[in-house]
Amino acid sequence: MIFRQRPGRHVVYAVALILLATCAVVVKSRYFPREIRDPQIPSAGLGGVTYWNKEKSFDGVNLVIPYNRRQALGCDVMDMKGKLLLHLPSNFCGFSTSGIATIYEGTRDRYYLRWLKPDFKIAWQHTSDSVHHDLFINESRGEIFVPVEQPRETYKKYLLENGGCVFPDKNIFQGIHGYDLNGKKIFQWRSTDHLDELMTLNEELGFDCHQRYASISKINGVFVIDRPLRSGDDRIFIPGNLLVSLDLCACLVVLDRGTGNILWSYKPAPGYHSHIHNVSLTREGEVMFFQNNFSEPYQDPGDLFSDVFIIDPYSKKVTWHYRAKRNGAFFTGWGGSAQQLPNGNILVTHKGAAFEITRKKEIVWEWINPLRAPDGQPDDVYRVTRMPHSTWDLYK
Repeated sequence: MIFRQRPGRHVVYAVALILLATCAVVVKSRYFPREIRDPQIPSAGLGGVTYWNKEKSFDGVNLVIPYNRRQALGCDVMDMKGKLLLHLPSNFCGFSTSGIATIYEGTRDRYYLRWLKPDFKIAWQHTSDSVHHDLFINESRGEIFVPVEQPRETYKKYLLENGGCVFPDKNIFQGIHGYDLNGKKIFQWRSTDHLDELMTLNEELGFDCHQRYASISKINGVFVIDRPLRSGDDRIFIPGNLLVSLDLCACLVVLDRGTGNILWSYKPAPGYHSHIHNVSLTREGEVMFFQNNFSEPYQDPGDLFSDVFIIDPYSKKVTWHYRAKRNGAFFTGWGGSAQQLPNGNILVTHKGAAFEITRKKEIVWEWINPLRAPDGQPDDVYRVTRMPHSTWDLYK
């Protein structure tokens, strides 16, 4: 059995609550004029929920996935005011009406997939697959997908044949495993089986031998296509196929459910740097993804912009795009996500903050992590997603 930890159950989380309460007192909500479209630049002077338009936002419960190895990792559930409701010890997690998928740390820096029932008891877990990071639940189909690390011996020969460079920290071949909610493996894909296809996508970026194989196989988003998108398309965007974002390759692909072959691909317009995180289909049947536009502040401090794009999957034309006007107001060189909410708004995560934006590009909710990094800035957050109250009520 795994023990869920609610506020007050453990001294660590009691201290965390005190810190949160202190931040809430010191840094009150700052309501900015409606015509200002940009989120506020995360800084040491801001923390908690800084803005909330109750009429235009989607009222739900927020699942915060932190990224901080200085403190105990876990998934935090908070309400729209930023109040902590639950801390679940794990590395990543996802809630559904059927249960909770979590990634927990095993031995030798390996991470495994675990499925919890709504009463928080362990239903099953897999220790044979080393999960790289993150997980993706398709509730309508009852499936869970995770990026996994392929054993080093399976790809070492490829690295030696292509430049002779083998660096443990850089060269990572990844794959994808899928499971049903009973823990049965239903899908397996290995990047080493599709290197020619992936290298064709990656060729124009010109990575050297130290990076190119890692870059084409680092997976940061898996979305299961759950409905047909267009009459006459009986091959690509069909139920069961996978829409995948490849991080350092800065590209999107659709994988055939049966063969694993790449059926469709997309690369952003020239001028964008590496990193795509998080991909999904909107309810209108378009592809939405988070573009990091990676740039280190010390390299180009005037180009700190990330983007959210929505494209037509067939014409590949951009139909909606958001980028902040102010440098640094919306930027993260890694991580980040965009989730379409039931009311059509989009919840965006970047570095140590999250905001909800309408299609008219109006900010209607904003949160900045009140926990601080050593430099005093908001601590990093990998992803914030929102679940409806009807789902959260199953876990109270």
